[in-house]
Amino acid sequence: MRKSVFVKLLLGFLLVAAPMYGICLGVTWYGSKSVLESTSQTIRQELYFFTNYYEEELSNVNQMLVSLSMDSDLKEYALQRNQEFAYPIVISFEELMSKLKVLYFSSGYIDDVFMMLPKAGEIVSVLNGYNEMDDKYKTIYRDMAASPGNRLLYGNDVVYFSSSDNDFVLGVELSQDKIMASLKQHQGNEALHIFLKDNQKNALMAEELLTAEEKRTIALIDEPGADRPAAGTALIERHSYVIQETPSEDGLFTIGFYAKEKDLLGRFYLLRKLFWILAALSLIIIFAFSIVINKQIQVPVRLLVKSMKEVEKGNYNSRLKLDKDDEFGYMYKQFNRMAEQLQNLIREVLEKKIQFQQAQLKHLQSQINPHFLYNCFYNGYRMAKSGETENVAGLCKYLGDYFRFVTYYADRDAALADEIKYTRIYLEIQKIRFGDKLHFDIACDVDVAAYPVPGLILQPLVENAIIHGLERKEDPTRILIRIFRVNGGIRTVVEDDGPGFEPGKLAELLRALDNPDMEADHFGLWNINWRLRYRYGEDCRLSIRNGPGFGASVSFGIPDRPPNGR
Repeated sequence: MRKSVFVKLLLGFLLVAAPMYGICLGVTWYGSKSVLESTSQTIRQELYFFTNYYEEELSNVNQMLVSLSMDSDLKEYALQRNQEFAYPIVISFEELMSKLKVLYFSSGYIDDVFMMLPKAGEIVSVLNGYNEMDDKYKTIYRDMAASPGNRLLYGNDVVYFSSSDNDFVLGVELSQDKIMASLKQHQGNEALHIFLKDNQKNALMAEELLTAEEKRTIALIDEPGADRPAAGTALIERHSYVIQETPSEDGLFTIGFYAKEKDLLGRFYLLRKLFWILAALSLIIIFAFSIVINKQIQVPVRLLVKSMKEVEKGNYNSRLKLDKDDEFGYMYKQFNRMAEQLQNLIREVLEKKIQFQQAQLKHLQSQINPHFLYNCFYNGYRMAKSGETENVAGLCKYLGDYFRFVTYYADRDAALADEIKYTRIYLEIQKIRFGDKLHFDIACDVDVAAYPVPGLILQPLVENAIIHGLERKEDPTRILIRIFRVNGGIRTVVEDDGPGFEPGKLAELLRALDNPDMEADHFGLWNINWRLRYRYGEDCRLSIRNGPGFGASVSFGIPDRPPNGR
């Protein structure tokens, strides 16, 4: 895989694209960070301004409250309420209401200004006038006593109170909703979600002004164990949030905001998302382009390599289809031309080699025939001198049949059945010569008529058995010819029970048979061996060995399907 052209192309394109990806990623990351930092800084400044503004606003209300609580008219009215009803009390009430209204209209966040008379159990407020203290104000009065400062939270209001003595308590109710609405009005960025929190009760203030989604998100931000800084970013439900909180000076409440990072980034977030989309598309395009280039380069090269390997294996008929007009088309054309020239050259070499072998075989055969004929004539002469006319007649008949076969099949193929037939004639001739000293048997359980073989392939093996077996011992010699089927063809074995080959002689013989140059001492076996090798391949060469006890064995195989269909 590492050597594949496709992998190299893909890695090359990725190496070129990687720096651009890195630069673009760095730019978008730095830009996002800068935008977030700038936006967060701006929001922190706005939040700081809001906090200071409302602290100052509340401080002014508190100062006016303290100043008003020291007014002599309020004290006078408190003392008069302990007396029976009189006209001066009405005059004092009107003056009291006018001063309470001045404080009421001093801030847009005030819901009501009231004066409690705990001893009388009465209350005077701008909105409700004179009334008895109900459960609301009784609860507020009790909370005032427990409050460490002069502020407390009651319901949806922030209550400021001031008391100069035990005769009365002056208080102001500030609406959380109005404070929250003012914050939202001045936030200036729709991506921000403002919220107020009661630090004493750890609860949201002015919840009715928050959406269900805002309440749920703030609850997740404040969830116990949440990894959330007081200022910075946090990952909540796979979304990155920017969070900022600023508590009031007295710690009574906290003003905060949160915003999704993608909403703050705006178009820059879309640009960053677009970068990832373009990066993914570019990778797909690079992969597809690599496939196209690979198809245009590697596939033709692979076909060329495959054809070259076929030629290496000896398949010189391999040709490439000329369907291209580019450089590969020229290479294909030149490869086909080279393969054709190589095929013609090999054909010429083989033809010359075959012609040489045929000439060599004819020469060898011309040596075999006179040698055998000389022995036969000599034996006939001896039998005629001895008056063995019947043997002479048989010898002449066998010689005629034998040499008819030899002269016809000397340079052509013969059926193995004919080879066996005329080898038997040869053995009959030799039996006339040696008499009871020679015994032979031919065992064949194969239809040998279907197997063509080079002419005179079996008789020299029998002759070799007679020379090296029978003539080297005094006792009778038995020659056995066996033809039987093996996997993929048949095997022919010529065995004798003679003395066999001496180890040194056998090794010398095997070396001579492997030598492409003919040696005169073993020309008959060398002739058969190389004819078989040229015809059927290396697996069908002669096999020569000594028997397990005594004697020699010479064999060869013939395949059912000869190479090249011959």
